Amino acid sequence: MADASTAAPVAGAKTGERRQERAPRRSRKDAAPRAEGAPAGPAAAGRGRRRAPGASRPKDAADAEPRSDGVVRVGGATPVPKLAGAIAHTIRATGKCTVSAIGAAAVNQAVKGIVSARFYLEESGADVEVTARTNRDVGVNAVDMFVTRRATRVALPEGTESAFKVGSSTQAAKLGGALASNAREGKGTEAEPLCCVGIGANAVLAMVKAVAFASLYVEEEGITVSMVPEKTVVPMTVDGESVERTALRLAVIARKA
Repeated sequence: MADASTAAPVAGAKTGERRQERAPRRSRKDAAPRAEGAPAGPAAAGRGRRRAPGASRPKDAADAEPRSDGVVRVGGATPVPKLAGAIAHTIRATGKCTVSAIGAAAVNQAVKGIVSARFYLEESGADVEVTARTNRDVGVNAVDMFVTRRATRVALPEGTESAFKVGSSTQAAKLGGALASNAREGKGTEAEPLCCVGIGANAVLAMVKAVAFASLYVEEEGITVSMVPEKTVVPMTVDGESVERTALRLAVIARKA
């Protein structure tokens, strides 16, 4: 059986003759110089690599910094404190801010950021209201939230007993129809807003999209629908034990023009 390390027969050599010489190994000193900026080897791949100018970011990345047009892009991994600071800064400077997110995780982070921004603005006595629009040109779960400054704080009601309980399987269009129906009946005032409560990113996405749909359903009737998000605690029973879970609540306010 031939030795696996033996080189193949050389063309023109006599039968049975094989070339026994092996190519000399190149030392590191003899190696060709590496192109400037090229990685040192496979282990270096992905280490210290910089994104080329104009290249797209990963799907869940975001700037969390307001652009010149006042838009803050949010991803699923956007840090909430940084996002909240950007929103609060833009609100103080211009009185308005657009927060754009795509997907449940990003929308969830966006709402949390707005909740924290409300806390940052509390010292000055200011607050925010948010209107929402879906952006199907970008994606089925793409949402733009338009945050505007209020001179006074919104006094949100205590408790979640009368709120719409929203889960991950809640149909946003159906919930939006329920909110629109209540708005037409004169419900959802600032003193007694309609409330939606949900736990988890998918539930939060459904709530925000429902507010966006409700706005569209009553727009031609001269009714505007906005929301004020906050954190709340929901009592639950798990394995026979009473526990409390942190949830997000949207206070939905309907106004007739």
